[in-house]
Amino acid sequence: PASPPPSSSSSSSSSSSSPLLATPVKAPKRKRQQQKSSKQDLFREDEEEHTFLRQYLSNGFRASSSNSWPDSVLIADVRAAVSDAGADAVAGCRTLHLFLAKYEVTRTFRGLKLGDPATSLKLLPLLAHLRSAWGTTLRPLLSPGAAPTPQQCVAAVDAVADAIAGAFGSRNLCAASKLLNVLGLPAPLCDSRARAALGIKTFSTSSSSSCALYGMFVSAWVESYEARAPRYAAAAAALLPAADDQSASSSSSSSSSPPCPFPSHPHLTTDWFLVRAHDLLLFTKGKP
Repeated sequence: PASPPPSSSSSSSSSSSSPLLATPVKAPKRKRQQQKSSKQDLFREDEEEHTFLRQYLSNGFRASSSNSWPDSVLIADVRAAVSDAGADAVAGCRTLHLFLAKYEVTRTFRGLKLGDPATSLKLLPLLAHLRSAWGTTLRPLLSPGAAPTPQQCVAAVDAVADAIAGAFGSRNLCAASKLLNVLGLPAPLCDSRARAALGIKTFSTSSSSSCALYGMFVSAWVESYEARAPRYAAAAAALLPAADDQSASSSSSSSSSPPCPFPSHPHLTTDWFLVRAHDLLLFTKGKP
């Protein structure tokens, strides 16, 4: 069983050896309060964790029901492109290109055009880095049962950001964190909305000084998560088994259904789903 979340005084000293999330198990379920909430107060404080995890799962691995491309499809495709070093490199580059477009993180990648598949080949250096890293550092972090530490998540994201900078001239931490998250690493998404919600106002990634910035972001992210850890554990206990049952039945009823969470993606841990839920919460709070 996971250990209780560390106190704020000990979190910095244990961050290099503890899993990214140290959530308690068997947290008590909270009773829904019988009261109406206004449209302005969209999510009550005591239900936010449950709401955002349920939203992500019920939308078929989508941050929003308006998103036509579920994460479940991107997760399977990107992982297949990266984990098989012998797979067609051109197809792998097109998969990365589609991922960057769907996650809206193409600003650093000059010259990419979705209507022109040939431009996807500009991503060959990034694909080569990911395939090389898969055979060394990434596979142990992305295997079923792995519990990456914050230090390991930061190192992996920084390495991908460096590869992006080497090919395109700028460290795109947003793209790097989203790419590794889709591969199955429970790495917080370094999105501008999350940074705004956490009060991180200055965040330039144009120089080598940005190497320390993702670590700073993860520290603030983990601190904000720890205050909600018991409620996230309760949400996971209530929703993740139900999602497993629902996805298994839906996959058998329709061949076009998105892949189901646990049978199709055994490498996605409870921590991974809770990272995605907290990311969505921060995105909502940090909207301009």
